[in-house]
Amino acid sequence: MEFIITEVDEKDLALTGTITHLREILNDEEGFCFIRYPLFNLDSNIELPSLIILSRYFGLLILDVFDFDMSNLESIEGSKWRFKKWDWTIRELFEEGEDKLFSIAGKVNTNRDLRKFTENDLRLKGKYFIHLPDISRSEWASRFGRLFEDKVFLKEELSRIFDYEKQLYTSPLPDKVWTQITGLFSGAPVLMRPTRRIEGENTKAGIIRKVESQIQTLDLEQMKIAQQIPPGPQRIRGLAGTGKTIVLAMKAAYAHLQHPEWNIVYTFNTQSLYDYI
Repeated sequence: MEFIITEVDEKDLALTGTITHLREILNDEEGFCFIRYPLFNLDSNIELPSLIILSRYFGLLILDVFDFDMSNLESIEGSKWRFKKWDWTIRELFEEGEDKLFSIAGKVNTNRDLRKFTENDLRLKGKYFIHLPDISRSEWASRFGRLFEDKVFLKEELSRIFDYEKQLYTSPLPDKVWTQITGLFSGAPVLMRPTRRIEGENTKAGIIRKVESQIQTLDLEQMKIAQQIPPGPQRIRGLAGTGKTIVLAMKAAYAHLQHPEWNIVYTFNTQSLYDYI
């Protein structure tokens, strides 16, 4: 599992501890774990998901990590979680989770092949879970019994999510589907340009089009660099055609989403890149 971190506050011990634990649990899994992945069409009042996990076997999961303990949690009434002495007074955590899933579903539905695939395979529709590493199962049970037992995972229960999900599917996502879904998360659709209609995939034009679509998909290192917001200066070097332009444009977009109060300057000297950027 590749971990791609946009930005994490080192003081967020709940999230950093969860990431460390996930590296052990998902070490042998094929896929990506996006930390604080930006969803551009999400309501500004809703926090970005803590973790988006994209697995070749069990598909798409959103995992939100919260650092409140039982003394901060006053009550759960219907959809409303009430807090005291915490960052929020009232939250509708699962409704917010549905909004995040809907935002990602919007990305998936823009792709015709993925849209058809999800009609028979639910892995890309996604699931939402909450992880509370500062609350034990006994503490939770004493107040809430078995409430949200299959959706809220507590201290030392993180691996239980994936143990269950791994049992649901025995075969990985098809190569074409996996390439397209990872391309969506890398920002590849932004790079796509209109192409001529071709007669078939095995023609010369069809083969060239397939190669071009693979080139237009960001590779792992480009995706990491584009989404990371470093704590200080960062120098990016590369030969012509290695993707510096699009990586920097994406980095500016991600930085603006995370920090709308920042003044971001993007300068370039090649006028032919103007429309592209």
